[in-house]
Parts: sequence; structure tokens; C-alpha cells
Amino acid sequence: MSLLPVDSINAITESIGLTLKDSVAQALLADVEYRMREVIFDAKKFMRHSRRTKLTPEDINHALRVRNVQPLYGYTSTAPTKFKSIIHGHSRIYYLDDEEIDLDQIINAPLPPVPLDVAFTAHWLAIEGVQPAIVQNPTPADIRSAATESTNTISKTLADQAAAAAVAATTNSESTGTGTGSSSAIPPVLVSSNPESATVNGETLVKSVLSKELQMYHDKITESIMTVNGPPQIQALAVNSLETDPGIQPLLPYFVQFMTQKITKHIRNLKIMWAMMRMTRALLNNKNLFVEPYLHQMMPNVITCIVSKRISESPMDDHHALRRFAAQLAAHICHTYTSTYPTLQPRVTKTLLRAFLDPLKSNATHYGAITGLADLGNQVVKMLIRPNVKAFMQDCLTAGLNSTVEHEKKDAGLVLELIIDVLHKHVLVEYDETEKAVLKETPTSFKRPTLNELETEFVDSFGELVGKRVAALLDASLTERYGSAAAAAGSNEFVSFTGSEELFGMDVDM
Repeated sequence: MSLLPVDSINAITESIGLTLKDSVAQALLADVEYRMREVIFDAKKFMRHSRRTKLTPEDINHALRVRNVQPLYGYTSTAPTKFKSIIHGHSRIYYLDDEEIDLDQIINAPLPPVPLDVAFTAHWLAIEGVQPAIVQNPTPADIRSAATESTNTISKTLADQAAAAAVAATTNSESTGTGTGSSSAIPPVLVSSNPESATVNGETLVKSVLSKELQMYHDKITESIMTVNGPPQIQALAVNSLETDPGIQPLLPYFVQFMTQKITKHIRNLKIMWAMMRMTRALLNNKNLFVEPYLHQMMPNVITCIVSKRISESPMDDHHALRRFAAQLAAHICHTYTSTYPTLQPRVTKTLLRAFLDPLKSNATHYGAITGLADLGNQVVKMLIRPNVKAFMQDCLTAGLNSTVEHEKKDAGLVLELIIDVLHKHVLVEYDETEKAVLKETPTSFKRPTLNELETEFVDSFGELVGKRVAALLDASLTERYGSAAAAAGSNEFVSFTGSEELFGMDVDM
């Protein structure tokens, strides 16, 4: 027996002006039902392969296309299909309630407005950390309101979690008959920006905001970096990974915070300080990292290693090598990012100059400050170190050279040797520049100064102790370059190459 009534076939044929006999209608009905079963069976295959449990018009259309039958049109709308019923004879027939559309009305309707072209505008989100007051940026009132809402939300969440933990503990104690809560009670979740102290159920916050791979990488790298008493190859491999790995940008703020914490906590552990500076250099050398937003956090760590009073347990340890290494890092940062942050080098220079000229600072601090200033370039030596050497020797270094304390005398001697070396390199560069300038104007008039002339000039500028040593080193360098005959020739025209005291616009007023 067919599932479809014969009246359906009769209604369809009558709508096109045909009349069929009952036997013909029965035969046609059987064939229609067979074809429908085939199409629906194929459509169910498409439905199952699409991992769905609801048959859609698209499945029917796919089944029709497979059988080379033109698909149905107008049934792919997401709106629910509405059927209406009519009485045909003694049976009820359902049909789709299709809305009739007047084509004349559509043709005569006004055209819709032309859509706007896609466009975009650019604006400054922040300039050197300051948000400009423009329409695109939120106002200070909006920021304060958002911060208040965020604080209230966090406070409410913590309060709800604390209440839930208390209820769970109470329920557990009642069920066990004891007054203490079970270890399964959930404690309130505390969130902090500190990646080492922030915990969630005893686990670090890093594990809740980073992928599992990055969490493991962070833990392994920090553990290897802190292996200061183990094989040096472990720390070297970790530093090399930081210097070359291209996918650690999300970990950069956590690494910077990690270095800040360790330097603050282990300021007198020379090995850890070395490890943090090597880690800083690796991050700066990684060309795949965008470190500019974190320079304001990295520079204090570097400056601390340069001018801190003590960065080792014993003052007799070789902390001067670390100060030289940190000074090179500071100079590298200033030279590399001066175009991005024009005020970076002047601020670093002022900090080092203040430590250099302060007579209350230790000789170790003076050593780091002089090293840092010297690494910033010859112009910094010319403008800041050279004019202040004589006063520095009188106010700061003389007492240390005459001290009876062994480490103070050692530090003072190293500072003296550093000053002499820095000034020797500086005056040698100044001599070359002066020689080129004079030879360009009058090629035959320039003669190198004698040792006595150098001593006269440098003793007046640097004091007797430093002036004579610098003069002797410069004379030895010139003798090696031009030979002893040139030294014996004297000077027909002595050209002084004392540096100008003009600061070329650099503000060093303390």
C-alpha cells in the first residue's frame, strides 16, 4: 500500500489540465514514491557524512545532483517552512504558503542608496607612553570607570569563590564529622601580575595564561639560567635559546619581570647577576623580539649592575668585569634605540654623571659610572669626563688611593687606571682629528707636540698624576706611529687639541 494518497496525483495532474484514470494514477503514484525514497535515502547519506542529524534542503539538492536531476530552488532559506492545508474532496492536502511578489512594484521602487566604500583611518594610540586626547581614544573618565568596574568584578568574583570554598568546607566537615575542611575544598583564586608570586591553587599564573608548551619553556629556561653552580653548558644552552628562538614574544614580559626580581633579591650574588645580564643580552640580540615596550624595565636592571655599591659578597671579587659588561649593554641599548626613544641616552647619561661626580659614592660605583660614560662614545668623554677629571681626583679618588683598607685602595687604583686609559684613547682620537684638520688647511705646518708640551697641557687639565701618565701614553703611541726621529724633531708650530667645553646642546645641569 502506498504512503501517498491517489488524490495527490489527481490534484497535481488537474492543476496542469490533465485527467488520469485510477489505474494510471496508481501506477504513477508507485513510481513517484519509489523515486522519492531513493532521493531521501541518498540525502540521508549526505546528512550523515556532514555529521548532522537534521535533514536540510541542501541534502536533497545534493542527492538530486547525483542523479542528474535539476535541484530545487527557493527552499534554502533559514526561515522555517510554513505549510497551509486545504480540503480537496474528502482529504486534506498541505501546500507551501508562498508569498506572491508584484514585479511591477519591485521595478518601480526607488533604488537603494549606494553603499559606502571601505575606508580606514589611522590615529595614535599612544606617543611615548602618553595617550593623546582625541576622539578615537577613551577619555580619562572612561578609563577610570572601566578600572572601577574591573576592580568590582574581580572583588565580587573573589568573594563568591571564598563563599563557595567556605560552604564546601562546611559541607565536608559536616559529612566527615570533623571541624576541619577537606583538601578538596577550592580556595579563592588570587591573581597578580607577578609571574613568580601569582598563584592559582599553588600554580604560577604563567600556567593559566600561556600555552602548555610556553609554560614548560618558561620553567625550563628560568631553571637553567639559575643553574649558576652547575655545569656552565646548561646556562649557555638556555642563553643561546633565548637569543635565537623566534616564538617567545609572549614570554618576554615574564622574563623581564623574572630578571628584575632576581636582581633585586640577589643583588650581592655575583653569579646570579652575571646570569641576569647574559639573559638580558640574549633577549636584546634576538631579532625576532619586539623589546621596545620593555626597555623602561630592562634599563634599571642594567644600570643597577653598573653603579650599585656592591654586587658581590666579597669586595675583593672581580665585580669590575660585570660592570664593564653591563656598561656595554647600556651603550648598545642607547645606540640601538635612540631613534625610537630620543630621551633615553640623555637620561642614562645624567644618571651615570651623577654617580661619577658624587663624592659620597664608593669607588666601585665610580668605576661603573666612568665605564658607562666611556662606552657611550668619545663625545660623552669629551663633554663630561674630561672637564671633571681634575675635580674628581681631588674630591673623590685621592682618599681612596691613600686608604689603608685593602679593597678600597684596590678599587681606587682600578678607577685611576680606567681614567687614564679612557683619557688616553680620547686624546689619541682628538689628536688624529686635529691633525687631519690642520693638514687639510696647511699640509706643511703641523708638527706633533713633544712630551714636555703634552705634559704641560694635560697636567693643567687633568692634574699632575693623571696628566703625566696620559701624556706619556700619548707620546708613546705617537712615537710608535711616527718613529723616534719625529719625536726628536720637536715642534715648529704647536697645535693644542684640548677639547671644547661646549656641550652641543646636551643638558647636563645636575
